[in-house]
Amino acid sequence: MSVSVLCIALLLGQVQVSVWGTVRDSETGVPVVSALVEILDAGRTSVTDSAGSYVLSGVPAGARQLRISSLGYKSRTLGVFVPADGAIRLDVALEPEPIRVQPVETSLTARSVGSEPELGVDRVERIGSRTVTQWDVRTHPGLAEPDFFEALGGQGVLLDPENPSGLHVRGGSSDQNLFLVDGFPVYSPYHAGGQFSALNPDAISRVELHTVVAPSAWDGALSGVVDARTQAASADQIGVRGALSATGARLTTVGRLPLGAQALLSARWGHPGFLAPSSEASYVRGSFSDGLAKVEAPIGGGWFEVLAFTSDNSLRIASALTGAGADSAPGSGAANLAVGDVQGPNQFSWRSRSYGLSWERPLGGHTAVQARLWRADLDVASYWRATGGPLAMSSGRRSHGSQLMLLADSPASSWRLGFNVERDRTFYTVVAASTSPLLTESLVEIRGEPEVFAAFAEHQRTLESGVQVLFGLRSSLVAGKRPRLAPRLSVHWPVSSSLSVSAGYARTHQWVQSLRNPESLVDNLFNPNLPIAAEGHGVPIARADQFSLALEAQPMAGVRAGLEGYARVLEGLVLVAPATGQPFAVDSFSIGRAQAWGGAINVELIGARYRAVLDYGFGAVTYDVGSGTYRPGFAVSHSLAASLGYQASATLAVRSALRVDLGRPTTLVKGPFEWEACSIIEGGCEAQGSPQEVAGPLSGTRLPPYVRFDIGVRKHWHWRLLGRDVLLTGFATLSNVLNRGNLFGYTVDPETGELSKLPSRPFSPLTVGLEWSF
Repeated sequence: MSVSVLCIALLLGQVQVSVWGTVRDSETGVPVVSALVEILDAGRTSVTDSAGSYVLSGVPAGARQLRISSLGYKSRTLGVFVPADGAIRLDVALEPEPIRVQPVETSLTARSVGSEPELGVDRVERIGSRTVTQWDVRTHPGLAEPDFFEALGGQGVLLDPENPSGLHVRGGSSDQNLFLVDGFPVYSPYHAGGQFSALNPDAISRVELHTVVAPSAWDGALSGVVDARTQAASADQIGVRGALSATGARLTTVGRLPLGAQALLSARWGHPGFLAPSSEASYVRGSFSDGLAKVEAPIGGGWFEVLAFTSDNSLRIASALTGAGADSAPGSGAANLAVGDVQGPNQFSWRSRSYGLSWERPLGGHTAVQARLWRADLDVASYWRATGGPLAMSSGRRSHGSQLMLLADSPASSWRLGFNVERDRTFYTVVAASTSPLLTESLVEIRGEPEVFAAFAEHQRTLESGVQVLFGLRSSLVAGKRPRLAPRLSVHWPVSSSLSVSAGYARTHQWVQSLRNPESLVDNLFNPNLPIAAEGHGVPIARADQFSLALEAQPMAGVRAGLEGYARVLEGLVLVAPATGQPFAVDSFSIGRAQAWGGAINVELIGARYRAVLDYGFGAVTYDVGSGTYRPGFAVSHSLAASLGYQASATLAVRSALRVDLGRPTTLVKGPFEWEACSIIEGGCEAQGSPQEVAGPLSGTRLPPYVRFDIGVRKHWHWRLLGRDVLLTGFATLSNVLNRGNLFGYTVDPETGELSKLPSRPFSPLTVGLEWSF
């Protein structure tokens, strides 16, 4: 588009331009044709025309990195402050850099890594759905380090303020979510001991969270669907990004291969407690790692994809206040926990593996077909020093699945038709371990092999009035029982250009639940699901019904405000806390129901130099078990999260974040148990003891208000090295700068009845590190 065409378009109001200009040769002034102009981490690219002109439309406001590159020139990366509205002009001169051109292979097929097919993009707004991009995560003023799961907090999603054990979506427990990576299921993608999400932020381009009306192609989760999409290859060069911080290290590379193929490789690893004094047994020790590999290639007139995901975790904590045996722990793998090691510490490990194949092909016109095959595994093991003797627990899930879907789109509507076939195998065993591995007593052994056959249909349509309607229906036949119908309905009404109203209803089912006890004090360290299938053993197929209403307003450029409310009823829930105080089910569990309601108010302000986010949530969750009720520990009555990021210069940003929780319940547990929150100065987290005996009613005590204020800074440097653009970023965060004495629980002295406080994080450096990309 030339400059004259751009001006005409602006006058007619046909495009909204944020950044535009020309690219010229610095020596001759001649326009540079076909130069690539891109906003890094924002998904905006443009190519200069015959006049050297470029246009980048709809660039999100804020401090951006603009990169210009062209064959035969040195590339340049510039800092740009993009306003919330209007347009800015930026003319760039590139310095010539003669090169020897080598023979290259070309392909007529092109696709971005991790992208969905054109037909796979939703045409209708789904109520309760939102997308978090990599840029959102990197610039979120409330995050000390990039983490997609933490970025999903707010708007009805609750997270523990310091050691998240999972996503609690609209009153649901952490085992009620389905996680996908490029459409393939992954199980328990959580870390612990300083990290949360097992998804490397450098390998993921965006995450879509569906909290009300999820795509009808998926079921098996009562509360939310988290769909992560992998990073894209933006150039012919191989891109590398990595980081090293107090919590771990990560590395990602992505690039194009011969014959039009593309590949992505990422890895991350860390060792909680590696900074701790080796002579002190009270520190939490262990390791975590995750990896992601993907190759895509054009095959058979379509696009073929191979994906592999892995996540490993192991933790050890001293089982008594003396810390006896903490330095003599057995191997850390999920299959290496030593039964009968009476002197050993408490041990936890979990391992997740997922492998997937997919192929998608246009059929002509506005239709396409998509096929997926996958296998997903989860293995969990624990050696726990219970009062009556050590317990060895092992649990796991093996899932094989396939999906075939037909996609058909038109300018005003779309259809999704298909079916799923899934076969699960779950197992759960608890053994009373003695001093000899040959002398064990099985306390519980539960196995299940449910098969699920499902068909689904979903239709999206935009009416002449502008109202958008989505209706979906899924029918699932689980374990040979009667079909379960899951209708979904979403209506989006754009009242005006700045105000919209949405309403929705959805029914969901879940046939694999968890036997972990989320009310245990060690839940913030041990957070994987312990699968149990709805096949015998008194386990029903759980069901949830949800109604939701939302309003969203954009009264002016750079300002967005939202108001939403919901009401939910959940039936057939597996509940462990009413039956035991151990971290997992030992000999029994309960079946109950839950009622949840709540709402949220969120406001976001974005300018050229700042980004402010405010989220206030309120609600209540009640579990009914027999004749009793209780509130889960995650169910705060009120939650406020406010954060502000300010770009002091093109290379320096400061951030601040405030978190306030009111009305968080807790369950009193008999001691002894000691806890020191994670701190760089202290070298890690400290935990001693085996809390397991409940000393009062479930959630019978309220914690005092939780208030924490953090401040952080990010500084980056940019230069060229060996013909590549190099970006180095340093960051640091101070946590709880007000040094408020927050608590995360209490223990009770069994003899005196005296309460002992379990403190949360004091004033300390939370993290410090370096990131790089080239």
